[in-house]
Amino acid sequence: MKFSLPNKYKLIILGIIVFYPLFSSAGGISYGKIVSQSTDSFVLQYGQVGNPDFYNCIVSDLSCRDVGKTRPKLPTDEIIGTVPRFTFTTSSIWKNNVHTRNFYLTDTKNRKTYTRSYKLSSWDTLGDEGTIVAFSQDEKRMVYQDDSSGYPVLYTLDLTTLKGKIFKGIKLFAKPTTVSGFTFTGANSLYFVSNKASAYEWNLYKYDFKKKTTSIIAENVSYALKMRKFNDGILFFVIQGSSSFPEFYNESTDEVGKFSGILPSGVIETVVEKDISLGGGMHGVLMTPENFDKKLPHQLVIWLHGGPYRQTSLGYHSYASYAVYDLILNKMVENNVVVFKLDYSGSYGYGVKFAESILKNVGKGDVADVISSLKKIEKDMSISNAYLMGNSYGGYLALRSIVAYPKKFSGAISINGVTDWGTLLNDMQN
Repeated sequence: MKFSLPNKYKLIILGIIVFYPLFSSAGGISYGKIVSQSTDSFVLQYGQVGNPDFYNCIVSDLSCRDVGKTRPKLPTDEIIGTVPRFTFTTSSIWKNNVHTRNFYLTDTKNRKTYTRSYKLSSWDTLGDEGTIVAFSQDEKRMVYQDDSSGYPVLYTLDLTTLKGKIFKGIKLFAKPTTVSGFTFTGANSLYFVSNKASAYEWNLYKYDFKKKTTSIIAENVSYALKMRKFNDGILFFVIQGSSSFPEFYNESTDEVGKFSGILPSGVIETVVEKDISLGGGMHGVLMTPENFDKKLPHQLVIWLHGGPYRQTSLGYHSYASYAVYDLILNKMVENNVVVFKLDYSGSYGYGVKFAESILKNVGKGDVADVISSLKKIEKDMSISNAYLMGNSYGGYLALRSIVAYPKKFSGAISINGVTDWGTLLNDMQN
């Protein structure tokens, strides 16, 4: 798909190299990740995006020590893995234009395999953040993700009652919601990250199988990094301002603890953000300056994420690369620009139907979403000029939208945007 833009309209096409200084030394953004783990310790890579340090961290006393730029070795008390009784694999097969999902549950002790199959239309919403199945420590219960109902929700299965050749679990929660990661501790405690409260509220929850209760453990949790189990509880990452760092939930004390030796970013944002529903399951985040007067004319930037199977965020994003763009957008707002971060058709976190609404609709339905969001904002406030800005697929959508509606936008910024689908698909067969 090739197109050209009339010269009279402003257009800025930026490769990622333009933003490289921000990636290599993103001042004010401090994100972390665990690079290795043992029984009671882990090595954390944390600090300014593009220039982090390594830390030796001890879970039992919630301490981290900065050891500089050289990755340290862990103590010798590495966790010794055991051979599990049950294994779980999946396959997703296209045949004669039919998409079938297959689950295979194997009992290695009895050498039996149980299966579950169901048909999907097109989209694969399982395992995007890497978790599809979890087993309780006593190997009597399995929890797995299944999107046959239209959302990647959780099902539970009693492994002590397996019969025949087919297994079928019980849906854990009635409400459709997206779960991005989950794990067991013990026999009855399941921890999971979900946006069950609202589109952009990703929190850590605990489900107690014995009490059949769900409780919230921590708010504003990153879904980009997996939870990790230690002897006394669960380690996870939270987003605070422009920082993403580990915290630990101690099951015995029922408390969330912070690690000493880690300093979150001191950046204080003067930005007001609000989750906006646009109807049809579509959401976006409206960013305005403090003391914003909607009667006064403002410039508007509509931000379009990549993917398209990605989601924007309230505050800084779970992905460090997206957080750099959030930094740029925040600076725009601090300079009196209104920003709207749109989750157009195909975005993550809203179920299969919304994701699949982009199929055979590229350059049409997504462009219509951009225009409907523009109309919504212009109805609610005074806009002098509107601009588009996006990365990857969002960069393509910025270009496609300004070509389709050149009179509605004063310019577009495309960061690594697709301009020739044929070339892209030929060069990137995956």
